[in-house]
Amino acid sequence: MESKLTDTINKMSEGVKDFTTTTGLRVENLEDRLETLESAKDRPRSGSKILTPEYKDFTGYLRSGESKAMTIGSDADGGAFVPEFIADEMLDKALGRGGLTSIVRKTKSETSDYVRLLNLRGQAASWVAEGGTRSVTDSFTVREIRPTHGEIYAAVQVSNWLLNDAKFDVAAMVLENAEAQFARSLETAVYSGDGSNKPTGITNTTPSESSDTSSPLRAQDEIERYNVLSGGDFSNALIGGYFRLAPEYRASASWLMSSATLSAVRQLRDSSGSGFLWQPNLGVPVDNSDGTLLGKQVYLMEDMGTASSSPVVDSVIVGDFKQGYELVQISGLSVIRDEVSTRGHTIFYLSARFGGRIVDNDALKTVYF
Repeated sequence: MESKLTDTINKMSEGVKDFTTTTGLRVENLEDRLETLESAKDRPRSGSKILTPEYKDFTGYLRSGESKAMTIGSDADGGAFVPEFIADEMLDKALGRGGLTSIVRKTKSETSDYVRLLNLRGQAASWVAEGGTRSVTDSFTVREIRPTHGEIYAAVQVSNWLLNDAKFDVAAMVLENAEAQFARSLETAVYSGDGSNKPTGITNTTPSESSDTSSPLRAQDEIERYNVLSGGDFSNALIGGYFRLAPEYRASASWLMSSATLSAVRQLRDSSGSGFLWQPNLGVPVDNSDGTLLGKQVYLMEDMGTASSSPVVDSVIVGDFKQGYELVQISGLSVIRDEVSTRGHTIFYLSARFGGRIVDNDALKTVYF
């Protein structure tokens, strides 16, 4: 009887311990979240991030250089890889900020040897009678696409006084600054990168007037331009360029242009002058790119030329950007702390590797107007 009573007391004691531990963890989590909310108003660019163990560890690494959970990279200078979900969130935001980088195909790879094969649709078929001779038909051919790549980085400098301020969300500040710098650099590289330690951009190779079916085929990085002489009709140029796309590309096509060109496009009317070619979505600002041109979405890229009285080769690009271009993330996001270079400040060097190249040059057209 005494033994059973002892067992019962022990079990109750263990239950109380488990309850106390669980409750303590919940209270600690609530305290952390409450502290975050209370101090948010005092933090530069502070957000409402939940203080997960990974986020706390990342913040600790930024403040002191010490880390328990972060993976240390192989760099001799002591780089550490940011926890995956934090890195993915930051890079996804950077890629989504730009009009162009938000619509191309995005792929992750563990190696810079990444290759994509493009079917050039060379396969043929023939008709034959029951007893006729069956010759070997033309087989399909493939093109090997090897993206050029390089490292993109952002160096964010923080005052040591701010760094030591417990209310300052150093992780949010560093990530948001790096996100802005990455976004701009990636957008430019996808558009016009020269392939030297960076992606090869869509407009790096001068467009050609050769059609998709021309022989010989256009070079791998060469897209077709729809040429309209100076003084031609801009409305007809847009329609003509759009219909240079094969039907399989028109299905998911979109437009890319600068704000200045968009301003001109928004003023275009049909041939009778009764209606605009541009159809905005109701309730959005007048300069918002959220609308359609010939029924297709329009995105903005400020590096592009402006349609004017003189021909501009890349004032408008139309096509299926996901089939046309691929941006490859080759590694994770790493960060290095530099407390030496600038007295009184710590520099955070964030870097990642990206590659990119045109995949299917039939999928994109530029309007030369």
